[in-house]
Amino acid sequence: MTAEAINTIKLLSASEVANTIGMSKSWIYQQIKQGKFPEPLRLGPQKTAWKFADIAEWINALPQGVEQ
Repeated sequence: MTAEAINTIKLLSASEVANTIGMSKSWIYQQIKQGKFPEPLRLGPQKTAWKFADIAEWINALPQGVEQ
């Protein structure tokens, strides 16, 4: 991976992901266990983060709302 590519990667904490998608951290971890949400990266023994691109891809893959 080039330095340029690394500079474009943004990592999000669990709180940032929760705020971004409007759901709780517990909901996120439940969805991960069910295989319905992207796995975080392990940055250390007690630190995880998600790639912004993975979260954006998950959001884009959600079904569209029902039109009224």
